[in-house]
Amino acid sequence: MYCHFYTVLVTLLVNAEFSYSVRYMTSLFGELNRKLTDMLPLRENQEVRVELDVSTERHHLKVFKTIRRMHLELVRSSLYLNDLYALQNLVMTTTSIIMATLFLNEIYNLEINKISEIYITSITKLFLCLPNIVIVNLSCTRTTEEAHRTGSIINKLYLSISNEKFHSKIRQFTLQLIDNRLLFKVCGLFNLGRRLFTMIVNSIITYLVILIQVTYQRSTDTVNAGPTMPPSDTPE
Repeated sequence: MYCHFYTVLVTLLVNAEFSYSVRYMTSLFGELNRKLTDMLPLRENQEVRVELDVSTERHHLKVFKTIRRMHLELVRSSLYLNDLYALQNLVMTTTSIIMATLFLNEIYNLEINKISEIYITSITKLFLCLPNIVIVNLSCTRTTEEAHRTGSIINKLYLSISNEKFHSKIRQFTLQLIDNRLLFKVCGLFNLGRRLFTMIVNSIITYLVILIQVTYQRSTDTVNAGPTMPPSDTPE
């Protein structure tokens, strides 16, 4: 029992370290997006583009260049972080599916057999296992969405400001976002995110149903077989 708790807790702590690093990247991407949003001009008519004066143009170009460089560094840092924890995330995903399925099947068997002594223990192990799936995937989802939100913001800048130099920088930034798209991949097999979380839940439910059916079939076969009769020693 203690071995199960030790394994789950160690995995939870390591995944918490990865999730904290990813969330920190989310805050940095969010700060860059706020800087870009502050550059959006206030327009009474949304169909009319704003002309920039010389000083504002220089300021915007300088800030935009800095944001573009920092965004590229953040994407590269996030991808390096993803490669650093790729094997761990693969093991985490696989073991979480297996352990969650086994714990749910164990809880089901305890409920069927009316065994309440270790019922709380199984539920505790299950709730220690589930955060490994939830925290990592949701953290990666938020970071990816925040990084991709930059594209929509610079598109608004392109439509709201009438300046050829600024438009040229925006087009270069757009190409950079396309060439350096942020995705958290697990050894190139699948992407971490909300979609993977949904797939994991579906897999756990599928395997659990299979285990329940197998367990029920075995118990049914045992009941139908009935007690075996000892061989008779009476001579003919």
